[in-house]
Parts: sequence; C-alpha cells; structure tokens
Amino acid sequence: MMGIKQHIIDEAFGELEYEDDYDRYLRKYEISIFSRSYNIVLIVEGNGDKNLIYPEQRSAFEQLERNKESIVADLEKSLFAYYKSEALDMPEFFEDLQVAQKPEEMTQLLRLRWLRFPRVLDKGQILYGFLFECSWDPEHGLAARYDNENLSIGQQDIL
Repeated sequence: MMGIKQHIIDEAFGELEYEDDYDRYLRKYEISIFSRSYNIVLIVEGNGDKNLIYPEQRSAFEQLERNKESIVADLEKSLFAYYKSEALDMPEFFEDLQVAQKPEEMTQLLRLRWLRFPRVLDKGQILYGFLFECSWDPEHGLAARYDNENLSIGQQDIL
C-alpha cells in the first residue's frame, strides 16, 4: 500500500512533498559543485512527532543558503583533498579509474545525488550533508557532513 503524500509550503524550505512511508519531505534543489550544475533531491527528515520540521533544520538550510558560495568552495577543496588521501592510502581501489589531477576533474569521479537534513537529535544542532555516488566506492558512496559548521568527509553512513 502506498503511503500518503501531501504538499506543504515551509517558511524556509518552500514547497515540499511529504512521504508518509518514510517520514520525510522532498523537493528538487539546484546547486553547482566543481563548476557543474546538479538538480538533486533535497531531503528533510521528519522528526516523528506530527511530521514536524524542526527549527534546527530550517536554520541549517538558511545557513547553507546564506553562505552557499563559501560552503561550496570549502566543500570542493575538502572533497579533492579527501580523494587524494584515499587514492594514496588505497591505490588498489583507484587502479582502473581515471585519476583526477585537478579539482574540476572530480566530476568524472563523483555524482552529487542528495542534500539531506537529518532528524534533529540534539537541540540546537545544525546538521546537514551532501551525498554522492563515487566511482571508487560505489557500495558506500561519499558524504560531506556539516555539523555546527564543522565539515567531515567519509562514507555515506556518516550522515
């Protein structure tokens, strides 16, 4: 049986579609990373109590929107550094892949798919992240997690 889908207009996120089966809100979101424009899915996870979006999730989105240029620049730099460190640490995963020599070549190795605003577990926590498919680890993918403005890069399970 399919779950209930409803549309809402949120004060920060705008128009969202709620998926009852997954307790989450979705909408399309456009962002450019490594000079490539992506039309991805923005996910706002429900918080289990009457499908509420919490103020922390709105604050996280507003912070991203307000500082998008600097966040994307930091993200690009950090993703490229992570990739280079992974390529050095685990060369067996990279043998058959084209090697990125410059950050803009990362588009051949990564594909941005989702922007996720997870459930709020700690009051005041500003948490969101980008989820990527990546050619060197298709099973686990790659995530960039912003937790109160601290960036960490790792497999998708960090988010």
